[in-house]
Amino acid sequence: MNTTLINNSIKLGSSQSTATKKSQSELNTQDFLQLLSVQLANQNPLEPMKDSEYYAQIAQLGTTQGIDRLNKQADVQQAQSLMGKTVTATRPGSAIDPTVTPTVTGTVTRMISKDGQYKIAVQEANGNVVEVGLSSIQSVEPTQNLADYANLVGKQVTAFDPNGSTLSGEVSGLTRASGKIQIQVKKSDGTTASVSPSDLIKVG
Repeated sequence: MNTTLINNSIKLGSSQSTATKKSQSELNTQDFLQLLSVQLANQNPLEPMKDSEYYAQIAQLGTTQGIDRLNKQADVQQAQSLMGKTVTATRPGSAIDPTVTPTVTGTVTRMISKDGQYKIAVQEANGNVVEVGLSSIQSVEPTQNLADYANLVGKQVTAFDPNGSTLSGEVSGLTRASGKIQIQVKKSDGTTASVSPSDLIKVG
């Protein structure tokens, strides 16, 4: 008997009913057994399915499901590893709308599961949250540790401010904004400015 009957049945069922559209890779065990039962019930008695064909199809189902489970586990682990990190990803809809900013940059706040796919929520600096797929991630910034800069507190530093000008003062503390460390520098006039560690010019 032709062992491709199940595959053909899948395609036929997909074209006939929009309510039960599934790709072959999305078949669960119940779907597979139902189709296999139909195949066995309608097989040619003179040319029954061989045991080897039957077990081959069972093995194929197990292999497919095993690969799917591994892929999903890998997606979960990847999403979990991104929690709290700053990422840049392709913004949904930017490919078809030129007015939309092409990328989104922010802190990963949570993992989301939708329609069998895993996504992450990225919170931008303005507080806006965008859901993006794992495959759309372009870059991940290294995690910064506050402890790495704790020795700067109380020291005099010179740094570039956001406008590109230089400022000097005493480091009064450290903060984290949008997943990035900011050094609080108290200037001689009593005001405090926030600078990035990468903007430091001189310490001491």
